[in-house]
Amino acid sequence: MYKHNKTSVGNNLKHIQIMTKYCYKVLNQSKLKSFCRIAIEEACKRHKIQIEIIEVLEEHVHIIVVQRNFFFC
Repeated sequence: MYKHNKTSVGNNLKHIQIMTKYCYKVLNQSKLKSFCRIAIEEACKRHKIQIEIIEVLEEHVHIIVVQRNFFFC
């Protein structure tokens, strides 16, 4: 999981949480959960974001992603 660069070794994970405004349980249907998961995965593929963990719950979504470097070492 560690990324090796010329001068450093490490990992840079970011935690993203997506919630509804008043924590309503809107993602309680399995079709809606799978649609939400697929939409997030496709958006991450389009923007070349690597997902480590994704968990869709009834009122929110947890995503752990690897932040890529925007500079050259």
